[in-house]
Amino acid sequence: MTSIRKLARLAGVSSTTVFRALHNDPNINALTRQRIMELADLYQYRPVTVQTVNPETANRTIGMLVPGLPSYYNGALLSGVLEEAFLESYHVVVLRTHNVLLHTLTAMETLAELGVRGILIASGHYAPIPRSFVMEMWSQGIELVTMEVTNVAAPLDRVWTDEERLAEIAVEYLLGLGHREIVFALPTLGNTDVGRPAALKRALRRHGISTAWILDIEGHEDQIVATAMQRSPQPTALLAMDDTVAAACIQQANQLGLRVPQDLSILGCANFPFAQYLSPALTTIEQYPVEVGRQAAALLFRRIGEDRQQSPRQFETVSITPVLVERNSCGRPRARR
Repeated sequence: MTSIRKLARLAGVSSTTVFRALHNDPNINALTRQRIMELADLYQYRPVTVQTVNPETANRTIGMLVPGLPSYYNGALLSGVLEEAFLESYHVVVLRTHNVLLHTLTAMETLAELGVRGILIASGHYAPIPRSFVMEMWSQGIELVTMEVTNVAAPLDRVWTDEERLAEIAVEYLLGLGHREIVFALPTLGNTDVGRPAALKRALRRHGISTAWILDIEGHEDQIVATAMQRSPQPTALLAMDDTVAAACIQQANQLGLRVPQDLSILGCANFPFAQYLSPALTTIEQYPVEVGRQAAALLFRRIGEDRQQSPRQFETVSITPVLVERNSCGRPRARR
């Protein structure tokens, strides 16, 4: 069977361009559209719908998109999904997005071609999934539920960590200890106005602080603390994107001769199992990723069982409330000389 991806390779264009051309998107160049349509006809492309695949397989299979594996957080999300899928006797096909919109769209096409009944999406990128793409999935009978910070240019069900509460917990805790020079170490994906960076900035403003030190860690994960300490004045506390980054920062601080928490407090996120065994044991924010995965899967299965024709869809947002887990990696800042 010829797929959209194969047509894209033959035409020398992206899968998104093929998808749009096949759906008469006026923004696609006329010659390009004609070339794609000719290839589609030549290779006998036929759109795959749920009705054209094995009904038994289609009815018991869902897809899941994650930024990458292995990853403690994504693995925990998957664990929750698999627990719920086992209870409902569903199979789960997992594909990676690599934090790239095109990979997300291609993966969704692949899952549609497999005839899945629904897709759980944790995209890992801030670029929005186009509304037209969402509507195409819906037209094929595929239900969609997003997880965590997944940007979609159309209303959809979502299950995520309450990012506003997480940011408030982090900022309130560190300010309460007396810290004022705080660096936030996380990948920004080129945009600090969405997702966790934006939530942190809003939390700081609520406490009367206008400037957020957001350090984009992408590409220099092994130099986070060294880069942070080059700032003036130097930070006394660091919030890491997750516990893996926090663990790396503890090691980097030790290598630089900095004591944690006396010279630099380090706060993590997610409460991975290893956090309690670090030295010092990591203070972190529990995000309950297994519960996020479990509730997202449960919501998806409920949507699959609903009749869309009976009542208008009222989309839901399920927020999982994070909780501070206090250990030994944070303390009051040392008085400056």
